[in-house]
Amino acid sequence: MPRKKRERADNDSPWKEVLEPYFPQEIQFFFPNTAKTIGWTRPHEFLDKEFQKIVRAETGRLYADKLVKVWDIKGNIPGF
Repeated sequence: MPRKKRERADNDSPWKEVLEPYFPQEIQFFFPNTAKTIGWTRPHEFLDKEFQKIVRAETGRLYADKLVKVWDIKGNIPGF
C-alpha cells in the first residue's frame, strides 16, 4: 500500500510575520552585541525581492530567506 504524503507544518511563516514589525527588538534580544553596532535612528529595509533574485532555495533544505539592510552607528551599511 503506498504511503500518504504528510503535509508539512508551516513553521516558517509565523516567524517571518513577527520578524518585520519587531525586528529591532528581536535583534536586541537575540544578538545584543550586534544590536549595539546598528544605527537604529536610520530605518532598516527588508530586501526580500532582491534576495530572491540572488538565492535559489534547494529542494529539501531550509535556508534563511530574509535580507535586511541596516546602517551601522557610523552611517555605513554593514554586511548584516
